[in-house]
Order: sequence, then structure tokens, then C-alpha cells
Amino acid sequence: MVECKIGTNPDKYSPTVSLEAIMTTLKLVATSNKAMAKFDIKGVYLNADSDEELYIELDPTITNLAVDYFPELDDFVETGKLTVRLDKALYGLVQCTRLCYLNISTFLKSIGFTQNPFDECVFTNKNNLTVILYVYDLLASSVNLNEIRWLESKLKLRYDEVDSTYGKKFTYLGVLLDQQEDASIYLTRPQYIEDIIHSEYGMKEYSTPADGHLFNEDPSARNLDEPETKAFLSMVMKLMYICRRVRGDTLLPVFFYQQKSSLLLYPTKIN
Repeated sequence: MVECKIGTNPDKYSPTVSLEAIMTTLKLVATSNKAMAKFDIKGVYLNADSDEELYIELDPTITNLAVDYFPELDDFVETGKLTVRLDKALYGLVQCTRLCYLNISTFLKSIGFTQNPFDECVFTNKNNLTVILYVYDLLASSVNLNEIRWLESKLKLRYDEVDSTYGKKFTYLGVLLDQQEDASIYLTRPQYIEDIIHSEYGMKEYSTPADGHLFNEDPSARNLDEPETKAFLSMVMKLMYICRRVRGDTLLPVFFYQQKSSLLLYPTKIN
């Protein structure tokens, strides 16, 4: 186990591509009718070298397995446990995500990509091949499909296992990207939305996200009790997540109720 205390460790921050950069990239894909592909690098943590001296203590079960494979380690077992030094970015460490980012970003720059000065998780090369990076998930886009296949070959030479997804319809970071015949891209999270609709408190169906009665309040409506209030706030946060990513048309009503909750105004049953 590695103990990480705030204030005693160097900066472990790892950048992730911004929502604005993702949406801008998808806008460029749609307007230029670009091809897209997603690459998922498996076991990337084992490719990222640790940049500091770290040790972990293995529990008895893992210690026994290690000794079974490497009997010479038995001399180092104390009280049934083995302490080992980490050479790689073990998943679960505070710094592992940053080490993975540095590993992949360094590799991309080594094959000719330039880092965007406004978002360090966006990379482009001289052939206008664009890559956005979220930990170990890459989204590549180009007007030339062969450029994307070139990148795939480079990734597979560098990393042991890379899952590739091509086509007009696939998910990236949980969002379904569905490229239409006119090159526009429809974004949705169908299962997430279905889970909200069919939640414990349910929802009614309306023809529009905001009608003329949106801001009306019923003074006779009772305030929600504590469990209902928590459920209401949870629902508002889930809707904020959805409207920021795939349903911008619902922003007004969701923002209204988000403001209502943030101002400590008690939601009522009619809300």
C-alpha cells in the first residue's frame, strides 16, 4: 500500500481533454465530412515507467502467488508479506494517470504530432490528422482514412494491445456518436437517459423542454421531505450532465432548477 498525503507529494495532476475541445473536434468532423476512429490502448499503465521510488506491500494471498512463480522471493517474505518496488504506473496510484498521459503524449509527439497550445490533450500533425486524448482513449479524425490507419499501425507497434473502432456509429467516453448521411453527428446517451426517465420518481412526457408554465410556482404545493429533496437534487445533477453533453435544448429548464437548488430554495412537489 502506498500512502499519499496532500501537501507532501509533487503535483500529480493529469490533464484530460476538455468538453469544449471534444465538441469543437466533432464540429470540424461534421463540417469537413471527416472520417473518425476510436483507439483504446489496453494495459497502458504497464507501459508507463514510474518516475519516482515507490514501494508497495503485497497481502499474503498475492505474496503466496508471487512466491509460487518466483521461489527465490521467499527469502524476502516477512510476516507473510512481501514488499516490492514499482517500476511501472500501477493502476490505483495517484500519479498513474499522469504517467500514462506523459507516456502516450510523448509517443504522439515522437511520430510527428504537435500539441495544441490551448488544450494539451489535443494533437495534430502536418497532414491534419487530429487526435484527442482522454487517459488511454483516443479519438482520431481526418479527411483521409489512410491517415487514421497509419496512426493505428503506429499505436500497435508501440503498445501490445490496441482496440480499434471504425465506422459512422460508435461510443466515445460513454457518448454515442452517430454520423448521419449529411455528415452531421447525432450525440446521445440512450441508456443513461432511459435510466433517468424510469427512475424511482419517474417523469412525465412533454412535447417541449420548456413551455409557458416553466417558471410558475404553486404556493399551495408542499415542500419535499429530505429523501425527496436528495432525489430531486440528484436528478438535477444528472440532467445537467446530459444537457451539457447531448441535450443542449434542455439547458433552460435544467438550469432553472439547478439555480433553485443552489440558492437553497426548497423544491416543491410540483417541481
